[in-house]
Amino acid sequence: MKIVYCILDCSQAGGTERTLSVQANYFAESGHEVHIVTTEQPANDVPAYAFSPKIRFHNLAIHYRDVDGSLSPSKLLGRVRRGRLHRARLTRLLMELRADVVVTMFGHEMSFLYKIKDGSKKVAEFHFSRDSRDIECRSRGYSWAKRQFSLFKERRKRRFVRHYDAFVVLTHEDAAKWGALPNLHVIPNARTFTADVPAPLDGNEVIAVGRYTYQKGFDLLLQAWAAVCREASGWTLRIVGDGELRGELQEMVARLGLGDSVSLARQSSDVQSLYRGASIYAMSSRYEGLPMVLLEAQAAGLPVVSFACQCGPSDVITDGRDGFLVPPGDTDALAGRLLVLMRDPALRRRMGAAAYASSARFTVEEVMGRWERLFHSLLGG
Repeated sequence: MKIVYCILDCSQAGGTERTLSVQANYFAESGHEVHIVTTEQPANDVPAYAFSPKIRFHNLAIHYRDVDGSLSPSKLLGRVRRGRLHRARLTRLLMELRADVVVTMFGHEMSFLYKIKDGSKKVAEFHFSRDSRDIECRSRGYSWAKRQFSLFKERRKRRFVRHYDAFVVLTHEDAAKWGALPNLHVIPNARTFTADVPAPLDGNEVIAVGRYTYQKGFDLLLQAWAAVCREASGWTLRIVGDGELRGELQEMVARLGLGDSVSLARQSSDVQSLYRGASIYAMSSRYEGLPMVLLEAQAAGLPVVSFACQCGPSDVITDGRDGFLVPPGDTDALAGRLLVLMRDPALRRRMGAAAYASSARFTVEEVMGRWERLFHSLLGG
């Protein structure tokens, strides 16, 4: 097969970019011809995730970042012009490539990709939950105008999903929100590594991994950790990542007097070792699609305490068996369940073993086998 993926920028660190690297690498190393098409100037000189040298890259130089996120008339007009340029350049490229399958990662091409008559099957891949943008706009207190514009863009993309040969979401929880679409499929993310043995869980460290953004809710995790520290000592919290809120989180650590028990670590190329050094994983996201970090934590054999946010945690965690789910945003409940695991080594090990076994559902071979079957079915194979 000849497969084309469309994404804004594949150089950044994030769940969508990591998922793209897993899928594209798998197909390229399996003998398929894979192309990745981007629209932006790469944010990083070196991609955050490794890509097979067999993959071919194409940059359309549209530069949506120059005009996105603004309501000024000139930038709105510039966005329309870039949209037209994007469609023209992508059409020309796809007519040259003549791919079998073209996949959009729900980028700007979502509104027109299905109309391009290059002979390929068109697939839309969604990496959040249907309500994620609504949740963010309500929670962040956007102005009425900014909220309406943000929601308009998202809802506009949603209108086009039924025109694709396949529309793929990450969880059964999210699939239920889209209704009875005939082209709807559920395929989860794949875990990114396999541990030969589970983590020993003999240390006193809780770990969380993700971008320092509003979505990941690390401010909520720090509130919960402040409550944990009032009840227990000798444990540390390591938050691994980077992003726009690093300064605010550092100030919060100082304000809450957590400096001795919390570290805000930079991103690591050896995240597997970080998981193995921890004994509990904590997830405080306000919303998700299917968090890669939960799959990684399970693959390392860590018990997880997570908000039951939309969407993903309830598809991964069986409450009370391989981790705990608590109500979204309930920092007291998050702290309480962390304390339960911190005080009970036998329970930690039992839940960690269950998490390690459960992670087999998300191996690359299992998940990519589902993608292969979907593509072959679309092509009549």
